[in-house]
Amino acid sequence: DNMQDAVDALNAAVRSLNNNVTFSYHEKTQRVIMKVQDPETNETIREIPSRDMIKLLEHIHDFIGTFVDELR
Repeated sequence: DNMQDAVDALNAAVRSLNNNVTFSYHEKTQRVIMKVQDPETNETIREIPSRDMIKLLEHIHDFIGTFVDELR
């Protein structure tokens, strides 16, 4: 909840400066994601970290969880 509150505060602050940047929170990897969008098309120009990086982090989290469970 605290992280989502922080993300909401970031979005509110950025709205006053630039409508083309939004923040979200990815629960599984516990990362804040920043998206930059084209103001005319609303197409995502850049996502930090990238979708590929988020997928990689998800797989790493899953692998570590499986590995830890097998050690018990």
